[in-house]
Amino acid sequence: MQDSLRQRYHDTLIALRDMLSGVRGRLQAFRLDLDGVGAETVVARASRLRWRCVGAIDALRDAEAVFQPREAPTARTREAARSLVGEMQALQQALQEHCERAMRSTGPGQWADSLRAWGPFRTSRVEEKLAAYDHAAARFARVAGFKLEPGVPKP
Repeated sequence: MQDSLRQRYHDTLIALRDMLSGVRGRLQAFRLDLDGVGAETVVARASRLRWRCVGAIDALRDAEAVFQPREAPTARTREAARSLVGEMQALQQALQEHCERAMRSTGPGQWADSLRAWGPFRTSRVEEKLAAYDHAAARFARVAGFKLEPGVPKP
């Protein structure tokens, strides 16, 4: 595999990891003392989480082009790329459904109560997809011959 391609893969996965760390932080912040905070706080947390998810959706969509299987140099890398792109798409769908749409700032009835009731379920669905993506990204990095660490990829 060319060093420039390996570097591109590495840099893209590191950027996604950083972006998705922000989503994880907002997921955790949203659930923090959810029953004890006021309605305005619940809605504000949901709004911040939603915007973080929207950014991640865009980043994942952009990154898909980097990992198209046809670009991968070996059969193993192509298979790992297919798996990674599939998990990226599944994560995008979860972020859209459980975060972008579900965590909007307004809704019917007592919206903060709905966010409190459904928030833990929705955030856990996103976390499941994040874990599946992490596994696929780590596998791709192994197959492509580098470690997911900041800086220069280590063969």
